[in-house]
Amino acid sequence: MNMEKTGRLIAACRAEKGLTQQQLAEKLFVTDKAVSKWERGKSFPGVELLEPLGKELGLSVTELLSGERIPPQAFAAASDRVSVDQLRVAKKYRRLFRIFAVLLAALLAGAVLLHLPAIGQRGDPLPYLLPMAKVTFGADYVPVAPRRGGNADTYLSRRGSCPALISHIEATSGLPFQEQMGSAYLFSDGSSRLILRSEIYWRWFSVWEVIPG
Repeated sequence: MNMEKTGRLIAACRAEKGLTQQQLAEKLFVTDKAVSKWERGKSFPGVELLEPLGKELGLSVTELLSGERIPPQAFAAASDRVSVDQLRVAKKYRRLFRIFAVLLAALLAGAVLLHLPAIGQRGDPLPYLLPMAKVTFGADYVPVAPRRGGNADTYLSRRGSCPALISHIEATSGLPFQEQMGSAYLFSDGSSRLILRSEIYWRWFSVWEVIPG
């Protein structure tokens, strides 16, 4: 970017439009001193002024930055180059997307085959897919629709103990946690009780059922 070239271009175009420095300054809401500095190559218009300045002088932002007029045919050629480049980039990304889709499908198929016994251990895995995604992206635990014919509250968490779920059960049931019994947790106030029982599902997650005791 050559400030002197741009300054000469601004001065020439302003004169062609029959504008004084003061008139151009008023249109752009700047001082005539600012316009004078641009034309003498002492400063450069702010980024926010390039489009309105170009509009007043009949110049593009590219011409202001380069300090010279660009013939229309050059603009057309540049536009064609951009279109061709954009098309090439679009084709490249479409090809990459197809490759990614194939790899993702292969990974999903491999995961299903690898964990087929676990997938079948609770019947339909579909109710667990969205909770798995939520837990994977940071949720401590997520409610899961109960199994068909069942009425137990069901939750899913990362594999292992889940203190947040234990606190939730205490708060919603009104029963304090008493003790851990293997993979189950007992909640009781002496007269009522329930059990939070867990089992491994797909190796990385625990499925929990709240069972009235």
